[in-house]
Amino acid sequence: MKRIGIILCTMFALELLGLTALTSMNSEAEAGKKLSFRRHIWPTFRQYCVRCHKPRWKGRGKKRKKIKAAGGLNLKTWSIAYKNIVDQPSKQAQEGYNIVTTSEPALSYLYYKLVGNHKNPNVKGKGKRMPSKRRRLAAWRINRIVKWIQQGAKK
Repeated sequence: MKRIGIILCTMFALELLGLTALTSMNSEAEAGKKLSFRRHIWPTFRQYCVRCHKPRWKGRGKKRKKIKAAGGLNLKTWSIAYKNIVDQPSKQAQEGYNIVTTSEPALSYLYYKLVGNHKNPNVKGKGKRMPSKRRRLAAWRINRIVKWIQQGAKK
């Protein structure tokens, strides 16, 4: 019963944001097309996410230390990113939410982080909206990610 409530709330939120209708030019062109992570989703991740979500090195010489990626989520390359997000449990949301749950955008924590609705009572997430130090993603980019998840989150 709780999952049905979550799904209904998410569908309502999607409708409010206008993400269920394919309104942008990019979305109209993709209406009948299968989306892949590498070709359609990775460019957005590379542009908006990799800057913070990749391991870095700090210091010089013997004092050099490796610093973890933000939130412990490494998105350095497309193959590492895909492996680390698809059907992997979220460390920030309540149990039952994966970062990306194939074919279920309503149970995918990534969607909630992108729209900034991750702290709602159903999800009980932590942290900031993503991308945190940049403007919110355009609706067509979020719509593309949602459609990719609905299609089964293929590589």
